[in-house]
Amino acid sequence: MYKWIRLGFYGFLKQNLRHRGKKYKTKGKFDNRGKLINFKLIWNIENKVSNVGWFEMDTVVGKDHQSSNLILVEQSSKKYFAIKLENHTANEVFEKFKDIVISNNLIGKIKGIITDRGKEFSEWREMEIFAETQVYFCDAGSPQQKPLIEYMNSELRHWFPKGTDFNNVSQHKLFFSVLKYD
Repeated sequence: MYKWIRLGFYGFLKQNLRHRGKKYKTKGKFDNRGKLINFKLIWNIENKVSNVGWFEMDTVVGKDHQSSNLILVEQSSKKYFAIKLENHTANEVFEKFKDIVISNNLIGKIKGIITDRGKEFSEWREMEIFAETQVYFCDAGSPQQKPLIEYMNSELRHWFPKGTDFNNVSQHKLFFSVLKYD
């Protein structure tokens, strides 16, 4: 079809196209959320005898990617932690992770954390040092490798459907909805 437009068939003009026939430039644009380097895959987990002390971590993003929440779920007890993020950056995720760990006295009790490859988790080394644990990443595009948190996120979406702006949701209301799962 674009070849026909370029050759002038059927009266199509490049000027009527969305970008006027010009290529959409993506070079020179950088993502400032951080990059994952030298991370450990889920296949590198050794000696996982039971699920006790193993957590799954993810973020739930709100309307137009303007707001988000950090979610942690313990695999055996299904204990659910959720906290609002001010912005969707790696530093903010690390700070809120520290808040969850400190407020729930989890330092030294976390055996491992399984998460996806989101750029918001690029400060995984700092998380390991702070919580005295290991952080492992799922394969790209494989949410089925952390099924518990995906299920819990769908339950959270029952109370806050897609399109919800989490800037308008208080931390107290988020905490109250999380209590229904514990």
